[in-house]
Amino acid sequence: MKHFLHCIILLFAGLIFAPTTAKAQIPSVPHIIYGASPFQDSLWGIDTTTWTVVHRISPSSAFGTITGITGLAYDPTTYQTYAIVKVNAVTGRMLATINLQTGVCTMIGNLGDNFSSITFLENGQLLGATGNGATVPETLYNIDKNTGTKTLRFAMGNGADGEIILYNRADDFIYHWSGNSTMVFEKMAVTDVAYTPVNIQITGTPGGETFGSMYLGPNKFINSTISSSFVRVSTSGVYSSSIASLPDDLRGPVMPPRFVQSADSICQRVDTVFFGMGNLQLFDSVTFHWGDASQTTEAATATGSWHTYTTPGTYTVHVVLDNGAVADTAFQFTVVVQNAPVVTLSGTPTVCPNGTTTLTGSSGGSSQWYYNGVALSSATINSITVAAPGVYNMIKTNLNGCADSASVGIEVISVPNPVVNIGNDTAFCGSGTLNAGNIGSNYLWSNGDTTQTATVTSSANINVLVTDSNGCTGSDTANITVNPLPVFSISANTTSCDTFTIASNATSGSFLWNDNSTGNTLLVNTTGLYYLTITDINGCSNTDSTFITIHNSPAVTLTSNSLTNVVCADDANVTLIGQPAGGAYTGASVTGNQFDPSVGAGTYTITYNYIDSNGCDGVATLNITVNACVGITENTAATLTIMPNPAHGEFAIQIPSANSVIEITDVLGNVVFAQREINAGLLRVSLADKAAGVYLVRVSNGRETSTARLVIEK
Repeated sequence: MKHFLHCIILLFAGLIFAPTTAKAQIPSVPHIIYGASPFQDSLWGIDTTTWTVVHRISPSSAFGTITGITGLAYDPTTYQTYAIVKVNAVTGRMLATINLQTGVCTMIGNLGDNFSSITFLENGQLLGATGNGATVPETLYNIDKNTGTKTLRFAMGNGADGEIILYNRADDFIYHWSGNSTMVFEKMAVTDVAYTPVNIQITGTPGGETFGSMYLGPNKFINSTISSSFVRVSTSGVYSSSIASLPDDLRGPVMPPRFVQSADSICQRVDTVFFGMGNLQLFDSVTFHWGDASQTTEAATATGSWHTYTTPGTYTVHVVLDNGAVADTAFQFTVVVQNAPVVTLSGTPTVCPNGTTTLTGSSGGSSQWYYNGVALSSATINSITVAAPGVYNMIKTNLNGCADSASVGIEVISVPNPVVNIGNDTAFCGSGTLNAGNIGSNYLWSNGDTTQTATVTSSANINVLVTDSNGCTGSDTANITVNPLPVFSISANTTSCDTFTIASNATSGSFLWNDNSTGNTLLVNTTGLYYLTITDINGCSNTDSTFITIHNSPAVTLTSNSLTNVVCADDANVTLIGQPAGGAYTGASVTGNQFDPSVGAGTYTITYNYIDSNGCDGVATLNITVNACVGITENTAATLTIMPNPAHGEFAIQIPSANSVIEITDVLGNVVFAQREINAGLLRVSLADKAAGVYLVRVSNGRETSTARLVIEK
């Protein structure tokens, strides 16, 4: 980016140097129009606020004596002012840059003819018009601003005297004034390659020959006239009356951009630097590159831009002007940012009744405490002790002269002492709990406890001191009596089958079980938790409990492989069947699970005992009747008839009476066929699936039994 250009005038007015100012005052931006005399060595500055001359200097050059300046134009891309200079003993006009503050001109080259005015397009192209006294008069040229070399654009013609041109960036036309008593006002499009002017009808009083014109806005110019005055002119040809009298007939005029810095040294965070700006009619926007990686873009119509630095250091501010065609650094400024103090405050923001609190601020530098925004006399050290509620803050000033306060002061409030109530004097059974309330406070009990609640196990005067979060204290005392609890016990946890009796060893006091019974024992038959509460004469109660597990005794059955449990003494063994399996069989003539009928006639009781996995037992009994069965004839018609016998598997049995039971066993006593509740008559039976051999057939009606032998052949 470009550095300062020597032709820019910087006027610094009303600079504010107070480093602790939160926001710098806005400096005044001068609005000065510069014009030059074509007849003498004078450069003038006119303040547009008062329309008075504030600057006059004689232009100078190392090239020779300057006798006049016939044109001025400001380049919106290089931010320099160019001049058409008349130099003593030099034929033709010279192109030069001019420092408007010092008047020093730096020659670029000879234009080779008498030029009367120059103007710049937005892209930085310089245009020039020759006057009527030129070798080639009233002609428009492109001019190389680096060498002064001219290139024909086109001949303009029209008018006599003047030949003033001005580029209007708002509509991209070149405006042309010519003539004296007869004024010609016209415009030509920048894109024209030939002279094709648009005539503009003049309204008002032009004031004679136009000596110079300057762009003020999209539809207005300010012109200097041969009458040594300024007039306003619209693009539609409307002239105002004279707005200012001038000290000479001025060529130009120009009004370069102005930037004014509010301060060149500020304090970080607390101060703001302001750059006022003005005279930016040739530009669209201004961008401030603040040097701390941040930037701000303002419209050209703005009055300026603010910035606050957070970090100390020396910063270079680059001001970039943008005219829509070129954007580049036009100005540079330096801002020194001093280190500002960081103020922190600490202290308890509460005051207890008749108490004080101490507030402490940052160390170093000088201090001044404030109470509700008013400085406290003699409060110029880091710490102060205060009793009054209100807002306290400190302003700290460091050795750089920068001052700041804490972003938020400490608001001290008045708070009450905590209200503590642990209750009236009272009695507890065994132990008791006292509660001091005031959640979140600190506690100190006379028994050593430091929590909100204290457990009391013996009679005593109990005191508690409560300190709340504000540091305020309160206390209370109570006389506590602790009576012992009744001492007793009941049966321990146990397991039983079907029922269990819980016993207590209590010898005094009242008996209340959980079923509301009051006996010394409790009979239970279900699993559960059982407890007993004893209440003594002091009203103190104690409880003991036990968990009793009750298992139900198993359900046990006993049967046999005999249908009616009536057998003959010479029958095979009866197989006993106990359920669940795994129990023990006892009784006369019983071995394992076998009953031997050979014990003789009679009725025998068999017992089956089964113990389950819980140790609970169940018992079942079975009576077996043994008959002698003497004199039974095999296969007699009077008793039992089997046809055919022997048989090959299929046979019939004559059942002598109703409600009979038949049972057929093999020689080992195994039942191969059985049937109950048979009616009298012929019963057909098939043993075709059995092996050949001898089988015993027994038919009984409950009163008498008939038997016969059956032979199966294959």
